[in-house]
This record gives sequence, C-alpha cells and structure tokens, in this order.
Amino acid sequence: MQANCSSQRKTEEEKLAIKKLLYAIKVLGLNSRYTLEIPQYSDKFNNYRECLFYVAAEKNNLIIATNTPSKYNFGKVKIITQRKPRENLKINLS
Repeated sequence: MQANCSSQRKTEEEKLAIKKLLYAIKVLGLNSRYTLEIPQYSDKFNNYRECLFYVAAEKNNLIIATNTPSKYNFGKVKIITQRKPRENLKINLS
C-alpha cells in the first residue's frame, strides 16, 4: 500500500508541475502545443526556457540571432550571428 501511495503522490506532483509549466507558457503568450516538443529537444538544452525558445522559433519558421551559434546549430532553425569585426578597416572621417 505504501508503494501505491508513493506513486500516487508522484503522479500528483507531476500533474502540478505540468499545470505550472502550462500556466507559465500561457502567461508568456506561447501556445501550449510547443510543450509537446520539449522531450525531443530536452537533451540539447540546460533548461526549459531555452528549449521553448528553440521550439517556438522552429514552429514559426523564425531565425535565431545569437552570439553563441553553436548552442542552436543542430536542427532546422536558421541561425545568424554577428559578423567578425574587421581589424584592419580604417575609417577616415575628415
């Protein structure tokens, strides 16, 4: 009986965690269907925020602009980054 109670408590905790996540997504204005893709990308990111950011970009055909392209350079989303500054470029303002 104790194992059943423990698994039931865990299930309730999981339901609560899911409700909190869905509420947070609703507050952010994101569609809750994006959460369905989280398991597919969860091993690529350290947290759900980055994962949701990537999923939203993928589902909406957006381009990610970042200074760390290696973080997102594994899937279908196009990545752009800042160009390397030209060290030898001289600008004459006179």
